[in-house]
Amino acid sequence: MVFVWSSLTDGDPAYTLVQVAVNDLLMLVLFVPIIGLLVSGTSSLIVPYSVL
Repeated sequence: MVFVWSSLTDGDPAYTLVQVAVNDLLMLVLFVPIIGLLVSGTSSLIVPYSVL
């Protein structure tokens, strides 16, 4: 969908590809810490990292 919107707005396809790739890599690395922070940090619920 990102590529469709980029195409509709006459964006640079190479720049869009790099942005999507960086976003995907960051989400792979930071998914567990972000979810752990949001679940355990904002409520009294404790979720072990092995579950995440």
